[in-house]
Amino acid sequence: MDITFLQSKIGIMIGILFLIGCSVQSRENPGDSSQGLDLPEEIQAIENLTVYPADQPASRKIEFHRETTFGETDEVMIGRAGRIAIDDSGRLYMADHGRLMVHVFQPDGSYLTSIGRDGDGPGEFRSVQGFLFHKEHLYVYDSAPRRFSTFALDSFEYRETIQIFPDSDGRIEHPGGAMPIQPLSIREDGTFLVYYIQIRGRYFEPEDPDVDAYHRFYLLSQDGRRFLDRIFQQRYSILFPMRPD
Repeated sequence: MDITFLQSKIGIMIGILFLIGCSVQSRENPGDSSQGLDLPEEIQAIENLTVYPADQPASRKIEFHRETTFGETDEVMIGRAGRIAIDDSGRLYMADHGRLMVHVFQPDGSYLTSIGRDGDGPGEFRSVQGFLFHKEHLYVYDSAPRRFSTFALDSFEYRETIQIFPDSDGRIEHPGGAMPIQPLSIREDGTFLVYYIQIRGRYFEPEDPDVDAYHRFYLLSQDGRRFLDRIFQQRYSILFPMRPD
């Protein structure tokens, strides 16, 4: 075979492979389309930036299919739906901020029962702000009086009330004011993981000018009367810092 002809064929093949490689890279990295665009400097400074053309078709599609519906029936009226939670048996619990009760649904969406009602007595609510499950009991957090109302999961009967810091209305005193706490979970031993937020200008003035607030996480005793340990704190800056009213 003529060497010149062979070199020519090799050159053509290399050229074809080069063009194919450029084409694949262009498809896989549409970020090249950012060239010539008037992007803000802070966007251009982002590493591994990829810009997709507005007319590029989506490579994937997400579809939602309704499986179960939870809601009102001819016999049940929901005032204003709030937070929801699901226990280990699949039952769904829905806070009703309008009627101040908890609606319970079966896993198939059928209505089971309601828990509590508007009031200040045992098993009654001034607000329904969250649910926790622990050892076959439902803990409903009522943020207005800062307390848990507990109910048996097998019968939904009221069991007891756990008042958080009963001597201080469930609030943590600071020089600049008092902070309400929020529960996150119950540990195996029955202690609570809770947190509260300190906000610049309202409850404290941090030395770091870039810090607008702190999340502080604590362990709370089973009876809700005292902190056992501080777990950690998280500082962050918020886009619109809250100021005193």
